[in-house]
Amino acid sequence: MGYTDSQMIIASQIAYFDFDEALMADGGCTVREALEYTANDPDSSSGSYARYVLRLLDDLPEGKACGDWIIKDVRNDQHGSGMYACMLDTGNREALIAFRGSESDTKENLLKDWGLSDLGLFNNRLTVQQKAAQKYTEDLFRKYGDYYTYSTTGHSLGGNLAEHAAVTIPEEMRSCFDRCVNLDGPGYSAAYLTAHALEIRAMKGHLQHDSWSLVGALLNPVPGSDYRVVAAATPGKKNTLQSLLWRHDTTNVAFDKNGNMLAGSKDQLAAAVDDPVRLADLSAFGSDPERWAYLAAWNLVGEYRNARDRRYMEKDGKYDPGPAADAGPEGDFEAACAGVERIMDSLESVKSKIWDATQELERASCRIPFQDAATQEAWRRFLDDCGEMNRVSKRAEDYVEAGRSCMKEIRKAEKNVEELFRVH
Repeated sequence: MGYTDSQMIIASQIAYFDFDEALMADGGCTVREALEYTANDPDSSSGSYARYVLRLLDDLPEGKACGDWIIKDVRNDQHGSGMYACMLDTGNREALIAFRGSESDTKENLLKDWGLSDLGLFNNRLTVQQKAAQKYTEDLFRKYGDYYTYSTTGHSLGGNLAEHAAVTIPEEMRSCFDRCVNLDGPGYSAAYLTAHALEIRAMKGHLQHDSWSLVGALLNPVPGSDYRVVAAATPGKKNTLQSLLWRHDTTNVAFDKNGNMLAGSKDQLAAAVDDPVRLADLSAFGSDPERWAYLAAWNLVGEYRNARDRRYMEKDGKYDPGPAADAGPEGDFEAACAGVERIMDSLESVKSKIWDATQELERASCRIPFQDAATQEAWRRFLDDCGEMNRVSKRAEDYVEAGRSCMKEIRKAEKNVEELFRVH
């Protein structure tokens, strides 16, 4: 069916609602049924929020159809990682996975959402909520397979989680994935983009990032994503700073009659954090596949350190790696190294084929008889092209040599890291 921008906003707000999982018995219930049930329950603490989302269904363009979506699955890890998400069956064998954003209603949420997750985005390690979002998406695909065409979305921190989940979906899920919309969520550190370079490249054309406040301008957008600055109102608050911060709320976004966001411009606060260093970070992501491979390779030791967390979780019985991920941290590292080395093997094979083909063409050209000056000029241009092919082959050879050297250093460093973990 495809989703309008207003429907993505509604889905992101549905993710903030605490669903009674008993309502999903016998195949689930519709969004409107769940909201009306809660809104009419005098003992429910979520009644006011349920009524707010019901108003969105009635007031936003294309909103009424969202009331018929079926709540198919919920992952409530509020007291674990802090991650909350749900999968909505939107009809026609399509599913929308919505991730909840930051909350500040309890000390626990302040710590897990704003502390461990939001501030954690500024380093090169995955946050616990990013790991949980990735695992939830993998679990859904394991459960439902390619029955659905999947999309992901979320507002604020939820947008960052939705985009991470999309970037890291299982390779076999890519053929049944439609798109991800990050709704004014932060971007990613340069180290994160380096570590996931190959996955990002594979998801080009499936990622969208809508920004309308300071939060959506933080860090780096994913290279190749459709990054849009959209129109939003700046609410009147006690002072200008407070007003600009409250602009982040989804109620400030402007839509046309069809539910599409309108183009806008950055406010003063968002423009102030648009660091020129971001351009330098993104300049590393060229079009050469081998360059992406080497960038990804440099972060493998860091990813090995991340695997230490998994080991601790496995000891506590809290981590279910699933049938396809039982090799442990050493296996993860070796699998990642093997992936990079396969790319270099492929590049080396192509280099050899280019060289062999060029040599054969040059030998064939020597057997061409010259009938006139025009033929001789064409022959010279042909030899020039052969020379250029030789230079391409030599550059590929240099890439492979540099890559092999890079992997040798990484494996050497990995042994030191492994010994360190075994000591501790």
